[in-house]
Amino acid sequence: MAHERECVRGCVKRGEHFAGCSNYGRAPVDAECRGCVPVEAREGALICDRDYRRLRRLLDDAPDLIGLIRSKADPSKSGWNMDREIVGGSRADLAPAPVDADLVDAGEQLTSRLAEWSRFLRHGVAPLHRAPGLAPGAGADVAHALAREYAVDILDRLDDVVNDRDNVLALCSWTLDQWIHDELDRSEEDRSWTLTRALNRWSLVERAWWAAQPCPNEDGMGGCGLKSVRVFPPRTPAGRTRFVCQSPACDWERDDTDDDAPWALMFSHRMGQPGFVPEEPLEDVA
Repeated sequence: MAHERECVRGCVKRGEHFAGCSNYGRAPVDAECRGCVPVEAREGALICDRDYRRLRRLLDDAPDLIGLIRSKADPSKSGWNMDREIVGGSRADLAPAPVDADLVDAGEQLTSRLAEWSRFLRHGVAPLHRAPGLAPGAGADVAHALAREYAVDILDRLDDVVNDRDNVLALCSWTLDQWIHDELDRSEEDRSWTLTRALNRWSLVERAWWAAQPCPNEDGMGGCGLKSVRVFPPRTPAGRTRFVCQSPACDWERDDTDDDAPWALMFSHRMGQPGFVPEEPLEDVA
């Protein structure tokens, strides 16, 4: 039997335990260990399929996020101004509205980090050699176009990155984690912005909804089957709709480009939509 590689990020199967684990055979709600059986790496990669999908999705979302941040950082669009009272002169003499420093820092750092990875993958210039970020005064459209160029460079070479342990761990830390692993000894104020941290702060997601159809996963703890699939609409006209099980013991996820089933049709009915009657009390998976 061929040896299956484990995800180098240490991902585990939720609710699954080795026989020697004190939580083996216990119900997930009573278990202190959330799982200790490693998740297998995706074929042709050193990370699991879930992390690979998240990595691609976050890199694909990065330009929209940076464009959003840049638009919010435009002083002319700020919703408040410290100098609203006009002491003298015309209203045009007022100073621009102050901008949240986090918007400036996040937009600059995220763009710079994308540029570093693009330059590294295209020309072999090592990441962490700081690359220029956004030019002063660059608008949201310019920021989006620049970030898209960098993100495409990374996505085009992603299959090479996910087969290099050091590179994939570094890229995943900046994209998938709230904090960059090498900066955990710093104060939170001195830590760099990651894509996940920025998306948690400035969400791109249109309001998601719960599907009436139960989760079809058969690989979870005894199979899933819970009515816990959340549908995330696309963020752009050409974007993908994602179907993600929110049960703590399940990691099932698909999008409408997956062709192993007609997922968009299967999850077209919303929870509580007329004609839908729950078969049993719904699980609290929020």
